[in-house]
Amino acid sequence: MTVMVDDNLLATKQGVPVGLGDTPAGVPGEAPAGEPSGPAVPSNPAVPSNPAVPNACGEPSEGGDSCSPGVPGVPAEPDIPAEPDIPAEPDIPGQAEQAEDWGGEFADLGDLDLVALERLEHGLMSLAGHLAAGEARWLTWLGVYDRRAGWETWGCRSAAEWLSNKCGRSLTAGRERVRVARSLQNLPLTKTAFINGELSYSKVRAITRAATADSEPDLLDIARSSTASQLDQICNGVANARPPRW
Repeated sequence: MTVMVDDNLLATKQGVPVGLGDTPAGVPGEAPAGEPSGPAVPSNPAVPSNPAVPNACGEPSEGGDSCSPGVPGVPAEPDIPAEPDIPAEPDIPGQAEQAEDWGGEFADLGDLDLVALERLEHGLMSLAGHLAAGEARWLTWLGVYDRRAGWETWGCRSAAEWLSNKCGRSLTAGRERVRVARSLQNLPLTKTAFINGELSYSKVRAITRAATADSEPDLLDIARSSTASQLDQICNGVANARPPRW
């Protein structure tokens, strides 16, 4: 009986190295024992991350960004300086109510022919109070300007002359305005009623001719219940009845 022996198996048992391309049994994919392997390939070195840079709060952060206190990683907004407060102009009493009366129907003068007469009457009375309040404010400023002699800086001889040159008033009208402005500084009740639009300039002018600190309340009551013409006659009589000043 003849026995067939594998040459490779016989060579392995006798210590004879196998040929190239042959792999010993039991160790798949590895080189035979005792045979040097190839040089080891180094792996990729670790890439260092960006160094941490302290931010404005002293805490480490990438890029050195600023931060908000108490909120890590949130950039702080720059401080915006507050705008200075601008003092508002003093309100004229009754101005807001008068502005509400003048709606869109009175904005265009061409539409007045279509407005009812009752509405025109109401508008005229409202505007009269508005004009009186504006005149009172103007006279208040004029009284202060005259007291501080601001007209002297323009080379004028009086406040009336300055009004003639700068505000288009005649000298006669300017002198009367200055007289009324000076008198109102000593008649607080009349000045308040004038600013509130309760009295017209014609009535205030008449009161300032005759009123004193004692007679002002009575003349003010008469002014509210009389016309400007009637009040003018009454005040002229009161002024003429005064004892002469020596």
